[in-house]
Amino acid sequence: MNKRARLSMNEVEALIDVWPDYAYWLVTGKELPESGQVSPLTKKASS
Repeated sequence: MNKRARLSMNEVEALIDVWPDYAYWLVTGKELPESGQVSPLTKKASS
């Protein structure tokens, strides 16, 4: 939230294992909707 925290690669990999639909967004902060890679907010808005 304050932009000072850094995740390790192990933490990012663990998040991707739990939420594979958000993998690209978690790593880059960008979405690829044509590939099903969106943010949680986008997914919620489209529901």
